[in-house]
Amino acid sequence: MATICQLFISQSEALTRAAWLLYAASDEKIENTTATLSELSQNADQKPSNAKMLKALKGKAPEQADLMLNEFRDVQWKGLNSYIHGGIHALQRHGAGYPEQLVIDIVKSSNGLLSMTAMMAAILTGNQVIAKDVSQIQRRHEECLPSLLI
Repeated sequence: MATICQLFISQSEALTRAAWLLYAASDEKIENTTATLSELSQNADQKPSNAKMLKALKGKAPEQADLMLNEFRDVQWKGLNSYIHGGIHALQRHGAGYPEQLVIDIVKSSNGLLSMTAMMAAILTGNQVIAKDVSQIQRRHEECLPSLLI
């Protein structure tokens, strides 16, 4: 489970960073992120924390994207970190098992991250038809997604 949790966190951070770069990052931060890798550029690429990127997105990113990214962090972050670092969530679930609703919510969260990633990819194409198609897919499969994503 810790491996899955690490993947969720990595995917969430990558998605948040993509949104931050697209909507909120300064030109300097974008240049630092896209510079050719070197000792100098590696040290210059000081990214803000996930929480700071989410705060910077407020009012700059589309409201739905801001809501979804913050919802994921608010609902999942502590539990995911607990698993990765051998905290109470990992110990309790190992001993007590996984309630059915928890498993359903985990799968929906995973689907939500993938859906948001698909939307980000669609937005980056610049083609509104593709973004509209992704939105329609989300609505068609709403029973598989977190309620906020619908």
